[in-house]
Amino acid sequence: MKMNKKALLGVQIVLGIFAMLVLFYWFTSCGPQNETKTVQTPPAAGVCGGNPQGSVRSTVCPAGQSGSIIQTCAATGWVDTQNTCGASQASCTTFEQIKPLITQYCLGCHTSPQPYDRYDVAASLGSDMIARINLPSADTRRMPKFPNNELSFGNKQLFQQWSADGFKEKAADCANASGKLLQLDDIETAILNDLNQIDPASQKNIRYVISSHKNNAGASTSDLRLFNLGIQKAANSLSQDRDISLLSPVDKAGSVWRLDLLAFKLSAASWAEILTADRFKFVSFTSKGQQIKQLTGTSQPWLHSDNFVFSANQPAVYNNLLAIPATRGALFDRLGVNFQQNFDQFQVLNMGFNGSPISLNKNRSLAKVKTNDGYLWISFDTEPGFAVPQRNLFQFPLLKEAKGTATFLFDASEFIFTLPNGLQGYALYDAAEQRANAAPTTIVHDTNSPFQDEIQNGISCHRCHNQGIIPAVDQIRQSVTANASQFDARDVQLVQALYKGAAAGSATIAADNKLFNAATAKLGITAKDPDPINFLSDSLRRDMTAKDVAAFMFLSESKFKDLLNGSAQGKIQIGQLLSGGTISLEQLITTFPILVQDFRLGQDPIR
Repeated sequence: MKMNKKALLGVQIVLGIFAMLVLFYWFTSCGPQNETKTVQTPPAAGVCGGNPQGSVRSTVCPAGQSGSIIQTCAATGWVDTQNTCGASQASCTTFEQIKPLITQYCLGCHTSPQPYDRYDVAASLGSDMIARINLPSADTRRMPKFPNNELSFGNKQLFQQWSADGFKEKAADCANASGKLLQLDDIETAILNDLNQIDPASQKNIRYVISSHKNNAGASTSDLRLFNLGIQKAANSLSQDRDISLLSPVDKAGSVWRLDLLAFKLSAASWAEILTADRFKFVSFTSKGQQIKQLTGTSQPWLHSDNFVFSANQPAVYNNLLAIPATRGALFDRLGVNFQQNFDQFQVLNMGFNGSPISLNKNRSLAKVKTNDGYLWISFDTEPGFAVPQRNLFQFPLLKEAKGTATFLFDASEFIFTLPNGLQGYALYDAAEQRANAAPTTIVHDTNSPFQDEIQNGISCHRCHNQGIIPAVDQIRQSVTANASQFDARDVQLVQALYKGAAAGSATIAADNKLFNAATAKLGITAKDPDPINFLSDSLRRDMTAKDVAAFMFLSESKFKDLLNGSAQGKIQIGQLLSGGTISLEQLITTFPILVQDFRLGQDPIR
């Protein structure tokens, strides 16, 4: 049946009115405004990509803006809950942006004794957190723990950027993360501003250690942390004070460190001693530099951090700064040790073993006694070869102080002792018990340094003993007891009285390392860290690129290359830097005076 146009229009009107009545009924009877409670349900797969409601993520800002956008998954999808785009002039991620993620993913477990949503806790654990959130899903150490979902790529990147920006707490701290080139004028301005806040009577005791060139070279956050720890440990390892003291940064970038000599019981003469090993001898003649020299009373009031650490730990300088006595007997007296009495009263722990990694003879004898400040460990080593039977520790296990007949013949000894602040001091002595700057390579060698085979006091010692006394297991007591018939009966008794056994030796080493590690912990050094003193000084000794040398001179790489192109002699000496080559530390030291003169470093600009 065919319907005319008027009838068809009438049907459409009726259907339209019916639809409107249905919608009206739904809004008035079933609509959300009449609900008595809200039940949150997981959003559909397409709403937040399947993420649970309440999930947090970060997104990037529009092009040209810094900061980030924090979004939370709601029933309607991702909703902005924090937007810092354009709020900071520096591209810097802060704890303010990280905290929502920690609250969501970490606080379920990490609430005590130190809650992770507290800035100081999160910043101190930041590197470990980043390592663990990036572990594979199957790794039991991954955070959040399985079966919880791992963080999104964007959230992992946010943590990574927080680390790269220096674990900043709030946006106001981001001014230091701009990556601005730190020039000599910036450094001298910071120093002068700091000195002007110090009592004039104390200014002569103030020196500065500069790590600005490490920032300029683009060092990673983790490397900058270790570099700065190297400054702190080096200064405290020269100290005779009973407290750990910290150098204070005086510039916004945290790259200019104030060294108060008196806080470490050092003096102007101590600084002058360090300068004897400084091979750069850079003196500023700018107007600000002249004022700084006048206020501090020295022609060199600051050193590059790596140069400071390297110079202060050269053997002759180190021995003088720590006043290491010329004879081992005098060191005993200083430490409050009566070595002979310790043996007579069996108040010494002896250990001996074969297989020493640094001793060419492999045999090594150890003796440990108490001191005024903690402990003294002495190692005794011999020339290689057993043509002289007394060099065989297993055949001659007693030191001369034991007054036995099987007396061990040693050719060199190394001392490790507790400083008043709990860190360690080091000394080397020869067979005649006279102080030495280095141990003979015919007896022991440095197996850890990439730069030298010779064990030098104290730079080499810091590297090997960065965690304290190296664990060892005594083999002598068991060996002598098992072969007692080959020894004089009195010698067997002495060995059993002085060598306490493997368990006692291990327990003693653990107790002494606990004392040492408590001191390093005050500096912020962890068990996972390499020795920061050598980490910093090694960075000076490696071959350098144009970028490294430019940073050392507080210049941009392009500016440095322009200036080098204009230095005839400099270009002859280190011109390979212009074509991507590298130079050694010795080459830089040799050429440095030429560059200073030709580049007019340390002089006011020509107006």
